[in-house]
Amino acid sequence: HTHTHTPTPTPTMSVVFGESALEASDVRLLRDGQWLNDNVITFAFEWLSIKTPNPRASLVPPSTVQLFSLIDSAEEASSVLLSLPGLSEADVLCLPLNDSDDADAQAVSGSHWALLAVSRRPDARAMLFDSMPSRSMTSKAERLVKRLCGTPQLQLPSRLAVEVSPQMAKQTNGFDCGCFLLAAAEQLYTTSSGSGSS
Repeated sequence: HTHTHTPTPTPTMSVVFGESALEASDVRLLRDGQWLNDNVITFAFEWLSIKTPNPRASLVPPSTVQLFSLIDSAEEASSVLLSLPGLSEADVLCLPLNDSDDADAQAVSGSHWALLAVSRRPDARAMLFDSMPSRSMTSKAERLVKRLCGTPQLQLPSRLAVEVSPQMAKQTNGFDCGCFLLAAAEQLYTTSSGSGSS
């Protein structure tokens, strides 16, 4: 992971790590009963990728996934995704999804998180890890996979079915989806070996 930018600390920042920063309002979301936002997920991904480097897996920030999903131009969307260091070499892509389709509100406007894992090698596969499965989130994952398959640089088949993981634990409340996403992402990221077993 290449680090090109360290955020300039501000009085409201609580934590800065690598290229990510959490404001005091983000840190408050770590309390019980709160819904994690894209800043917290990005920070956790940054922390994991630095603490446990894995060139075979890429943790894609939520804002990048949202941009890739919503930009009209396939070419512009591809350049956004492919600008991430190490992504084109990774065997497994971990893509956080939320149920927002609002292009103006970024990823913070949704109300549910799930993780889409796309294994590129040796056998392409798309698996949705959703702690509160719904048809709408599966449809969103299918649209994202279709766009990923249309990005030639990723070397994916032209079509790829999305499987919903039956092993994903189910949340028992309306706010822990981000925690479940992070647990699934950490498990996939740390165990990805490129053998197709992830």
